[in-house]
Amino acid sequence: GNPLPRIVWKKSNYHENKTRRIYDHPTEFKDIVSSYRNQVYSNGTLMIRSAERDDTGYYMCQVNNGIGAGLSKVISIKVNSKCKCICTWSI
Repeated sequence: GNPLPRIVWKKSNYHENKTRRIYDHPTEFKDIVSSYRNQVYSNGTLMIRSAERDDTGYYMCQVNNGIGAGLSKVISIKVNSKCKCICTWSI
């Protein structure tokens, strides 16, 4: 579009309870800052490298080009933990 939209990704800090279930109503979203694990690209793509269980939660994508109210969408992501195998050998 013209002008080019600004795309911001945010994550809710309030994302799970003690049973590790995602809440129905996320609140308190904070901006995701690009780092070695989280990268926000100029085309709006959010890349989470080596996703961990702590990455589970609600994420909001906000798009605004300064004309009108802009758009936002909330998604939920659930990261399952990696499988661990413990092998015991006896001779």
